Amino acid sequence: MPTWSGVFLCTLAALIVRAAGPPHHKDLLSIARTRNGRQAILILGLPVMLLVEAAKLLLGLLPDRITVTTSGIDASIFADEKEFQRILTRLGNAGARTTGSKAHNSFISWIEEEFEGIGGLSIRSDEYDILRWQTMGGASLKEAGRLTLSTGGRERIIGIAGVVPFSMPTPGRSGELIYLASGVQITEAAVKGKVILRDFPAHPIPYSMIFLPSYSKTGDLNRDLVGSYDRPGLADMPLKDELIAAGVAGAAGMIIMFDVESRFVDSYFEPHQGVHYRLPAMFVGADEASLLKAAAACSAIATLSVDGEVAMVPTRNVFATLPGQTSEKIIFQSHTDGNTFVQENGVAAILTLAQHYAKQPLSSRRRTIEFALTTGHLHISREGTVRHAEELNLNYEKDNNLVLLVPVEHLGTREIEAVPRSNGLPGRELRFSGRSEMMFWCVGPAPAVVKAVQQAVQRRNLDRVLITRGTSMPNFNQVPTYSSFGGIGTYYHNLLLPTTSLISGPWSLWAPWFGSEAIDLTRLREQTLAVGDIYMALENVDREAIAGGYLKYRRRRANGAKVPASLVPSEVI
Repeated sequence: MPTWSGVFLCTLAALIVRAAGPPHHKDLLSIARTRNGRQAILILGLPVMLLVEAAKLLLGLLPDRITVTTSGIDASIFADEKEFQRILTRLGNAGARTTGSKAHNSFISWIEEEFEGIGGLSIRSDEYDILRWQTMGGASLKEAGRLTLSTGGRERIIGIAGVVPFSMPTPGRSGELIYLASGVQITEAAVKGKVILRDFPAHPIPYSMIFLPSYSKTGDLNRDLVGSYDRPGLADMPLKDELIAAGVAGAAGMIIMFDVESRFVDSYFEPHQGVHYRLPAMFVGADEASLLKAAAACSAIATLSVDGEVAMVPTRNVFATLPGQTSEKIIFQSHTDGNTFVQENGVAAILTLAQHYAKQPLSSRRRTIEFALTTGHLHISREGTVRHAEELNLNYEKDNNLVLLVPVEHLGTREIEAVPRSNGLPGRELRFSGRSEMMFWCVGPAPAVVKAVQQAVQRRNLDRVLITRGTSMPNFNQVPTYSSFGGIGTYYHNLLLPTTSLISGPWSLWAPWFGSEAIDLTRLREQTLAVGDIYMALENVDREAIAGGYLKYRRRRANGAKVPASLVPSEVI
């Protein structure tokens, strides 16, 4: 889509916002979390979205002056599904690769060996310290906790899904069990010395809201138009905020209740903010939640034990550089820590792309390619991607060689839906829907990159892909206008580095129970090919054209424009 048509759509959105009054981000999302609110947004927002979609169709009929290369990677010489399976097996069978743990360090070393085995790559690392949290003796999160309930002089052990990562290690803290409904403020007067029982935050968002800022989407997403996107990963920040509030208020502990059967969320790893909380905390499933709510009504005493340890340890980012004919570089990026086959399988894309491009003659690579695998995404307070992004931002104008960043996360995922339990018990159960999980392919204000992405999606016949400006509400008074790409791409984008990122957020993201079944290898390979196609598509597009509106963003920032608040919390509170 030409630059001026993108401007037209943004202007249209701005006029709608100004006519209706600027939406307050938190207020609008709060409305979206209620059923009546989502229905109202659908009724009021659907005409707006249809108007914007009609504008996109009309503008798509007009001449497009942007030219990108139409060829892509030859799939016949690219890594086959067996190679992807080999990498996924090494990744998934390592178990929880929490930042700085033995399993994580071993995995990083294995990645470095893989890069060395490819040949032609210059490999370096960037090491720094974190205040690591991990379970004792490599135990799973489910094994690392114990919950005891005392009522009427009798004690009973309650099964847990797992301890909350970064919660306070303790041999046991007790307090009266109280149920605090969602939306009720956590205060010292209400919770000091007590164990809080809290529902897992639900944050469904109408698809119509999600689709509005898109450049385009695959046709199969139209069937979702009147539904809502409901994934537990949206609760990461609210969980962090509530855990901090509970600790500051002096609560003895916190129990967070899922509305799904416990087995589906055994050893669930959230939040991943890397904040060391002041209290022990645990997750339980729907059956245990019903029992605990009844116990809270009887003033039962709950005791929480967490077998964890905290220590200052090193971790490291890893970079492999494949020289091109020029110093201009495109960076493919993902991260190394994770706890499932989904989190983080972007490593498989990075390694197979490195294998492929290293085999090609130098004459086919005008630009240098860097493969960056950062650490600390399960420890965001010391996020390695932020460290990398800050270095690139500092040197962007000075080095004058960064062209584009392409972060990838959670590829090839299968959609999992929550449905009422078939046995009539409380809560829901999870099952594969038979569809792929929706992929968010975010692209900043860079028309050439948008076109390259659209062509790649079409070339590889990808399904359920939303090509979008971002995953946040727009703020036209700051740079960038959209301050979230949904994952690690956000850190680069918010520092106004030209970025396009691919990510999904399924139920299996933080839930190890689904294992390798969470991944469709064919989709994983095709999505990786599409990501790799971007390098070739932009071969003959100059650096400034690829950067597009990011250059204007950077000038506005230099002149004092408002920028998004930092997304990196304090490691210790």
